[in-house]
Amino acid sequence: MYICFLHVEFRPESFDGILLLTGERDDLTGDFMALLLHQGFVEFWFDCGSGMGRVKSEETIVLNQWNTITIYRHRWDAWLVLNQGNRVQGRSKGLFSRITFREPVFLGGYGNITGLDRKLPVSSGFTGCIRKFVANDHDYNFQQGALGDVSHGFDIQECITDRCSRYPCQHGGKCLPSDDGAICLCPLGFGGDLCEMRLDLQVPSFNGSSYLRYAPLGDSCIIWFELKVCFIDFAHYL
Repeated sequence: MYICFLHVEFRPESFDGILLLTGERDDLTGDFMALLLHQGFVEFWFDCGSGMGRVKSEETIVLNQWNTITIYRHRWDAWLVLNQGNRVQGRSKGLFSRITFREPVFLGGYGNITGLDRKLPVSSGFTGCIRKFVANDHDYNFQQGALGDVSHGFDIQECITDRCSRYPCQHGGKCLPSDDGAICLCPLGFGGDLCEMRLDLQVPSFNGSSYLRYAPLGDSCIIWFELKVCFIDFAHYL
């Protein structure tokens, strides 16, 4: 393969880790390609079989925020852009300019590949979330099976921090991640899964996280106070 294009959108929780790894053999001898986070910088390592090349970003990643990395490789040369910053260039050594990939592409880790300490400055997997992975114009999904691109995965969970991107709460509602996805906390006068329904409140219903706010009582309750509340507990009817 003479030409390679990569695009990854990721939300890191650590300054070090393997974002992507693949190669010709499972011990990293011969051709290989690796996308790493190393001390906060993004590094692209590649070997066409006659000597390694490396490209390192000028800027560091932003922890707990979405970052974008784009890489283009043509023969011996590679270019890298992090978060729409400056484009940096690197070049591999030797005469060979083609990379042979026989091993699977590992995203977020190294799978069964060995020899990391001998070849790379990072030997641990990535910690965080990845929401987009494109290689040579193929936008890979994260599903397994007949309709998915994933052949195998290990210890993967849904990214909690990105659940609210799928719940566009309306009318000023606030999204909170939950075990089942996310929920919208709606402002007064609105309801529904996405706060899309306007409500004419006559008898308000509370769910444990809701409340109504009134003006302070001030001096009206200094000596004498009487409170009357009529309520029903739905738990008794379940």
